[in-house]
This record gives sequence, C-alpha cells and structure tokens, in this order.
Amino acid sequence: MSQDFHAHAALNSPWPKLQAELEDLKSRLPAPANSLTTKQLAEHVLKLSDFYIHSPTSSSPWHEPWARHALLGYFHPLNLTRVFAAGERGRHLGFFEGLDHLYDLGSGSGAAAQALNLLHNWKSLELRDVSSAVLEFAVTIGQLPPHTRTVSARLEVRPPQLANPESTLAVLANVLTENTELPSWVFDLEALMIIEPSTREDSRRLQARREQLFAQGFQIWAPCPHAKPCPLLRDERDWCHDAIDYPAPSWWADLETHLPMKNSRLTFSYLLARKSTPPTSKSNLQLRLVGDVLAEKGKSRALACFDGERAFLSWFPQRRKAAEPTWRRGDLLAWPSDPNSFEKRGQDDRLEYRIAEADFPILSKLTDDSESDR
Repeated sequence: MSQDFHAHAALNSPWPKLQAELEDLKSRLPAPANSLTTKQLAEHVLKLSDFYIHSPTSSSPWHEPWARHALLGYFHPLNLTRVFAAGERGRHLGFFEGLDHLYDLGSGSGAAAQALNLLHNWKSLELRDVSSAVLEFAVTIGQLPPHTRTVSARLEVRPPQLANPESTLAVLANVLTENTELPSWVFDLEALMIIEPSTREDSRRLQARREQLFAQGFQIWAPCPHAKPCPLLRDERDWCHDAIDYPAPSWWADLETHLPMKNSRLTFSYLLARKSTPPTSKSNLQLRLVGDVLAEKGKSRALACFDGERAFLSWFPQRRKAAEPTWRRGDLLAWPSDPNSFEKRGQDDRLEYRIAEADFPILSKLTDDSESDR
C-alpha cells in the first residue's frame, strides 16, 4: 500500500461523520429514555455495569427497560466509536473494497453496523441477536439504511439464504466474551471483523485465534503487520490492544458527572481478516506500535511489533536533531530505507532499536490529526 493511498484516505477522513453521529444520538433515544433525568440514566448505567462485572458470561438483560436505556445512552456511543476506529484502519488499507453484504452478529444495539455504515455503502445489512427487544431499539437509534434486516437468532444459526459469501463481511463486536467459539458458517465468508475488550485475557485470547483463522484460509489485514506467530503471546505480561481519544459529544460531560468511570480514552482489541491477500507489499517491512511512547530519564521509547518480533524503538530527545516522533499507540509505521540509520541492540524480549536520526514514517493512524490532539 503506497503512502499516497494513506494520504488520500486521511484527506477524506470520516471522523467528522462519527462526531456528528455521536452528537445526535441522545435525541434519538426512545421516549421512555428521553424522559429520564441525567442522574436517572447514570443510575441505570451503573446497574448494567455492575451486571457485567458480576455476571460477565451471562446473557445481557435486554428484556429490561433500564438495561436498554443504559445501553443506548452510554455503552452504545462507546461501542460505536471503538468499532469505527478499527473500521477506519481497515478503510485505510482498502479492507472494505469488494464487500457488499454485512452481518452484525450478536448485534445488541447495532453499534457495529452503525459504525461500518458510516465507512462503507452496503447493498444488504442484517442485524442478528437473540433479543428481539434490543433489535427494535437498534433500528430506532441507528438510523440504518431502509434495506436493513433484523433477525432474532443465535450466532450458530446459519442464515437460510447466505448469498454471495465471497463479498460478505461478518462483524462480531464484544461477542466472544459470552461465546467461546466462532460460528462455523462464518468461515465460508470472505471477511471477518472481531472487536473485543482490551483486557489482557480478552486480547490474548483474540490474538490466539489468528492461527484458527489462518487454518480456515483467512489472512490478517489488521492490526498485525505480519502473518508470523504473535510475538506478544510469548510473555504473559504482554497483550495487544489499541487506544484512541474519545471524541465525546457535548452532552456526555453532564452524564459523566454522575458516574465514577471516565472515558477520555477508549481501548479495544481487534482483528480484520479476509480470504484475499492484503494489498500491502510484502517487500516493505512495516511496524505497528503496540505501546504508548514512554519517557524514561532523558530517553524515550515505544514498543513495536513487526515481522514476528517485538522490540522497542528508542531515542534521546535532547540529542536528536530530527523532529521528535509524533507516534501514538496503534500507528502503522514504515521501516526506514537506510539500514544504517539506526542501531540494533539486545535480543528476545530486550530487543531494542536505537533510532538516532532515523525516520519511521507513519503510514496509517487510528485517528486523524485533529482527534489525536484532543
């Protein structure tokens, strides 16, 4: 994938679409939820949060009005933003090209479908969830295309008319915390998008699924810059997740005054997989930052994943004549063309590249520059 492609993608950033969508969400809440005070809504949010903490593997209580209010007024905007961010990385890579049909599995409030509808035009779109109650709410809040279908069914139930699997994407957002296996029928599709929480357990479990996807004929498009075994699985202390600054709508601050948790930064783990080969040239080594830039007594360093390795990129800001790197966790970087512009040190989990004046250009960011400065 050329840098020109990434520059073009950045110029056509859809992030303003997401911000407008988040701003408008509160006005779309059904009448019962709209009549709640902010404090009452916050109480419902805390109740649902406690449910997830104490019953993480139980089915969500979408039959309860309070749970739907909390979902749509709080968790939906957060899930919408996370899926949008992962999808935007896919858009930069051309992941959606040739895909016409979308299944949002275990859709809940339809945040994943809503996010991907902002990034791509779908000829058909289906939300599938065991709860018919939450599906009704999903259509209300998401303002999805008129050809959107809703089906109350379990994940493992294969759609009776699965047309054009070669141009179909299935997205599973926060589904594998309740379901230990992927439904077998999704392996017949061209593309899969899996979004999971950023905890060490969830993210390591997700990365371990790469081998299962490889065995089923898929190739990983993102976030991994290589198809080799995940180097972060070697050490239990490592795990792979991304983070973005939350472009919170204006009404969000009032809600958070009644909540103990704050969401200035959103984290998530994800995999984008297709049967087709990524367009990125295999000859161009790429790196992905899997950690934040850390300042350590005059030295800066950031953990990167590349070619089956994990290594720190390090430099001394006071000695560096070139501009300070503006990298952030999740950025995709190009390997410098001059192999003499940096020095390799250490090995294994202590592998480090002292980059000095070397330039590792940013090929793709999770957010546009305006969002990174929020």
